[in-house]
Amino acid sequence: MTRMRIHSLALVGLAMCFSAATRAAEDNVPPPGFTALFNGKDLTGWQGLVEIWERDVLTAEQLAAKQKEANAKFLPHWSVKDGVIQYDGKGQSLQTVKDYRNFELWCDWKIHAGGDSGLYLRGQPQVQIWDPDKDARNAVGSGGLFNNAKNPSKPTKRADKPVGEWNRFRIVMIGEKVWIWLNGELVVDNVTLENFWAKQKKDVYKNSDMPVPAAGPIELQHHGDELFFKNIFIKELPDKAPPPATAATGEAIKLFNGRDMTGWTHVLSKDDVKMEDVWSVHDGVIVCKGVPAGYIRTKDEFENYVLSLEWRWKPGSSGGNSGVLVHSTTPKAIGVWPKSIEVQLAAGNAGDFWVIGTDLDVENESERKKDRRHLNLTDNSEKPPGEWNKMEVTCKGNEIIVKVNGDLVNHATNCTVTKGAISLQSEGVEVHFRNIELKPTK
Repeated sequence: MTRMRIHSLALVGLAMCFSAATRAAEDNVPPPGFTALFNGKDLTGWQGLVEIWERDVLTAEQLAAKQKEANAKFLPHWSVKDGVIQYDGKGQSLQTVKDYRNFELWCDWKIHAGGDSGLYLRGQPQVQIWDPDKDARNAVGSGGLFNNAKNPSKPTKRADKPVGEWNRFRIVMIGEKVWIWLNGELVVDNVTLENFWAKQKKDVYKNSDMPVPAAGPIELQHHGDELFFKNIFIKELPDKAPPPATAATGEAIKLFNGRDMTGWTHVLSKDDVKMEDVWSVHDGVIVCKGVPAGYIRTKDEFENYVLSLEWRWKPGSSGGNSGVLVHSTTPKAIGVWPKSIEVQLAAGNAGDFWVIGTDLDVENESERKKDRRHLNLTDNSEKPPGEWNKMEVTCKGNEIIVKVNGDLVNHATNCTVTKGAISLQSEGVEVHFRNIELKPTK
């Protein structure tokens, strides 16, 4: 580990300004494969609310008249300012003009203290949005399928950010089943969304247990409060789409979505420095400036997996120091670093183990153990600085196996930790990361 260089306050201020400008420029730009439901400029593609059940009782002429009335009455309460859809709380819900069947939906949202809202999927209520600190009922957090009666209605964990900050939903709907991530954490896993209107409108629907319709609009729910939305993207999926990868499916999980730091949090040696001042995303690459010292870590914890990632040093540089921390748990076990096992990325030493409040064994330990460091098996597996390297870390029980560019470079046994978050270090120089995936194993 090397000593950190400290930037001046002036440079930090400039970085903060650049980061804010970059975020604003990147808002409402869909990632590859997605379509923007909101263009960042106006409400093209949106209309005033006409409930989906009303379509089944109105003639085409009546529906057209109803829609015209809804647009005139409700759209004035929804506006766009600085790339954000804003709602004054005095009208009614906003609805996509187009219907959607199976999809992956991303949506950023923000509320004030005490606020309440939600997202309707195929015209059905609702993925809950509310202030989790308002009362005991709300304390479970946002993201649950609030109107479910027979199937789970609450999120599995509370993942909301403080009121007034932006939150992000990632929602996958295939058939009747729904998966929901809030701020990178899975809060609804393969749950049936029930047909609310079939239960409420028995004069319209004879079967109260009928499934949700095959297609319907996305809606931003009115609940009498001011609301804010942006970055609303959708990817339409085929009818026989496979379920999304989660830790339960055994399929590869993309820890980095290629667009932003969703699913990650941070710890830095300077509490007044924000994550975006050190870590940013450009062209599908995480760029770490290297100062101040610290790390980003996944919000989720993992055990028994194969982690793969690519890294490189800043082109034109001579390399530097960083590392991948597996089984990260207790913060600040040694300095800023958490209790963990570091898989070293330092130029010329990639694959060394450093134990941080932990321990492990390697073969020929008398020759390879240097205090907390356990030397790798070869220093000839890395590519020159500026070129991309690939690391694969297999964690199985109390073993860790490390490969660099396909070469076996280290093997640890009897590790004293076997579960935790994945962390990436900021340790003095600029370093880049991409293609960070984790495949759970048994």
